[in-house]
Amino acid sequence: MPFHSSKERVTHNGPSGELWHMTSTRDVTFDPALAEGISVWSAGGLIWRRNDDGVIEVVVCYRPYRVDWSFPKGKLESGESFEDAAVREVHEETGLVCSRGAYVGFVTYIDRKDRPKVVVYWLMQAIGGEFLPNDEVSELRWVDVETAKGLVTYDRDRDVLAMFAEMDEVRPLR
Repeated sequence: MPFHSSKERVTHNGPSGELWHMTSTRDVTFDPALAEGISVWSAGGLIWRRNDDGVIEVVVCYRPYRVDWSFPKGKLESGESFEDAAVREVHEETGLVCSRGAYVGFVTYIDRKDRPKVVVYWLMQAIGGEFLPNDEVSELRWVDVETAKGLVTYDRDRDVLAMFAEMDEVRPLR
């Protein structure tokens, strides 16, 4: 999946295209033909719940070192699967212990160091833990999807929310 400009952003959901194959087989970083152009591999979670009124809420995190609002995510460690990295990164950034659910989709973009990056997301639900401000995330908010669309800093995160809103697991959003 070649990249053509720093403005390019590609979003995919569901099992289509080479990148889905790469993320589902976890051979992605070892196959240069499949991994063409990607140099940063990341995974994360869209943590969600229904509040007492039945409205879907998601976690949005403020990252002070980036001065942005986003979803918890991070780079894969050597030999780590996307799924394991997603659960680990969510816990490291939020303090929440989460169960991993369905695959949401992925986004690709050029990162702040001008490197092609992919981030693969899964649904997650908190089953324990507690948020404490840390070096990576200083604030965590549970907000409804419309509020999240206005709060997140990047269009690619709004794309992830759009993929999320189409999933059977979370319908209706109310």
